[in-house]
Parts: sequence; C-alpha cells; structure tokens
Amino acid sequence: MAKFDFKKLTDTVKQSADSFVKSAQENLPETMKNVNVAESMREMAQKSSEALAKFRKESENTDISARAALESIKPKLAVSTEDSLKIYYYFSAVDQQITQEEINKFIEIGHEIDPVFDEHRNQIIEFCDYELSKVIDEDDHYDTVHDCIGDCLRHSIETKANDINGKLLLWNLYVLSYSDGTSSKDEQRIIRYISKKMDIDKAVPLEMESTIKTLMAMEEEEVFLKNSN
Repeated sequence: MAKFDFKKLTDTVKQSADSFVKSAQENLPETMKNVNVAESMREMAQKSSEALAKFRKESENTDISARAALESIKPKLAVSTEDSLKIYYYFSAVDQQITQEEINKFIEIGHEIDPVFDEHRNQIIEFCDYELSKVIDEDDHYDTVHDCIGDCLRHSIETKANDINGKLLLWNLYVLSYSDGTSSKDEQRIIRYISKKMDIDKAVPLEMESTIKTLMAMEEEEVFLKNSN
C-alpha cells in the first residue's frame, strides 16, 4: 500500500486557501473589501496545516500504516472449541494414519483449550472416525479430510463462533504437524487452506513454522547436552 503523502495534502490545503482568498478579494462588494479575508483564511489554513502535522507526527510515532489501521477494525474469524477439536483430529489423519505422537498431542491440546475435554473426547473421535470412514479409496482420502475440515470452518463462521481465534488454531496445527518430527506435503496443504479460509496474513504461517523449527532445534540441543554429560 502506498505511503500517505501528508506534505501533498498540506500543500493542497494551503493552495485551496490562497485560491479562495484571491477569488473573494476579486468578487466581494466594495463595502466588504476592508474585511481582512486574507488574514482570516490564511489563519484557517495555518491551523489546518498544524493539525495535519500533528496527525502525521502521531502516526509516525506509533508506526501505524493505513493497512494496519484497516486490519485493526476488520472482524477476526474464529472457530468453536468443538469444531477446532474436530479439525485437529481430521488434520492428524490427513496422512492416512494417526501416529501415537499425534494422538498424544491431540489430547494435550484438547486439555489446554477445553476444560471438559475428557467428557466428550470419545464422542468427538467417534464422530470424526465415522466421517473419515466414508473415504472411497486412497486417492479420495485427502479430499475427504479437506471437506470435513471445510465443514467445520463453515459451521463456525456461520454461527459466528469466537472460542478459538485463527492464529491459535493455526499454531496448534503446526504443533500437531511437527509432533512426529516432520510436516508432510498434505499437512502443509491443509494449513495453507485453513490460513486462507480464516483470512490469516500470509506471513503468519511462515513465522509460526520458523518458530516451531527453532523450538525443535533447541529441544534437540538440550537432549544432546544432557546425554553428553
């Protein structure tokens, strides 16, 4: 987005004031020409210029761009706790099998976001397993997972859910994706799909993935140091 030109706007205000002064002086009746129109208008222009300068200074000090200002007022999309849990489970199954590491991480995330997770964990898993059982063949598996996740997103958006915001949803997906050490091609495809549907800035997934990899490297280094002592 182009940077707003405060100087141009200030000059325009001044030029408009000068033009108004000239026109007024040329067209006013003789009885009113003693009125100091020029001084009054230039004073108004000066005040406008000062107000613009103040606004520019405040904007620069807070480093708020026009795009950031728009983002701040745009409503954020979110999903319900139940839909997010279903999404995590479907996501874990996108590689056609759910590893024990992914199951453990799914349960861990469930306890973090849902205080009564244990009460309906089995119900959620059974529901998801039933939907996944509709897969026709191996080639149909990814599309089925994609559609199941899409249904969860649409349901939450339509019902205006606000339990889990898009960024937290995405972060937990990365945690799940790397719980077994690597992130597969299909997992990355699902993450990009969800990012787009949740209207998340393209830079966010890259930052999250970089953070996950850094944390993994630190954990590996910690283990290495412990074993070398």
